[in-house]
Amino acid sequence: MRHFILLTLSAFITTLTFAEEVTLKTKTGNLKGTLEIPTEGKKHPIVIFIAGSGPTDRDGNNPQVKNDCFKLMSAVLVENGYATLRFDKRGVAESADAAPATEEEMSFDHFVQDVVDWSMWTKKDGRFSQVIGIGHSQGSLVGMLAANSRGAFDGYISLCGPADRIHVTLKQQLGQQLEGEALDHVNEKLDSLGNGFRIKEIPEGLESIFRESIQPFLISWMKYDPRQEIAKMNIPNLIIGGSTDAQVAGEDAKILGELNDRSEVSVIKNMNHVLRFTKETSVLMQMEIYSDPELPLHPKLMKPILSFLEQFKGNN
Repeated sequence: MRHFILLTLSAFITTLTFAEEVTLKTKTGNLKGTLEIPTEGKKHPIVIFIAGSGPTDRDGNNPQVKNDCFKLMSAVLVENGYATLRFDKRGVAESADAAPATEEEMSFDHFVQDVVDWSMWTKKDGRFSQVIGIGHSQGSLVGMLAANSRGAFDGYISLCGPADRIHVTLKQQLGQQLEGEALDHVNEKLDSLGNGFRIKEIPEGLESIFRESIQPFLISWMKYDPRQEIAKMNIPNLIIGGSTDAQVAGEDAKILGELNDRSEVSVIKNMNHVLRFTKETSVLMQMEIYSDPELPLHPKLMKPILSFLEQFKGNN
């Protein structure tokens, strides 16, 4: 389906944007996405969004949480002359049919390859100049791996991405909910998975995280270290964190940025994991924000992103 959308830039100025539903064919099924292109100008740099963990779709939403963070970011980017591609991950929303036959067959590397394939797809299209990735949360590591292993991007933006391997991050997150022997037990299980070993005894109440069918995916994810990946990235990159992000500490952005001479770092004061303004520091106190798509993006989020992207416009 192809259609045209009018996006209001101000009370007096409008810009015409071409929007197209696009499909990427894979061995296990089709991935679906939305491509948006400013109609003015010739070739445009294109920004590919890479979603975070769980059933997160192209807009940044999942069945429990709707905040439209990617959709809102995309609108700003298109208004400023960048094409964007947002896609549903395999197994999610309109890309549900691309999931492997069983959950046990799912690998973190599938997500990486999908991003590489989308990047190659855009590079074959004559409408775009350079390709930049934006990876949010889990997607931060996915994008790093796609950039390093196959040269998927000319520039990269990590958004609220952890600095530690995921089993360490899970320890930190679960440490906010558990204590004593229960926490020690969970940490022991996470260490086993982090070392590549499946576990049989599932911690009570945490079946959604440790169920047997998801363990191969966790192990495939836990083997990658964001610090190692950012250290070897050889393209311009911007690392953004939020000071009130209750899922990934804003300090993680600084840690990653110190490992690469080509990194720019921005820790945005009072920004949370879904890119909104809040002074609250706990997830529980932020839950209403997570599910309110009417809330605007943090007012200081797009400034460093647009400043970073300006270097790619000269290649139109």
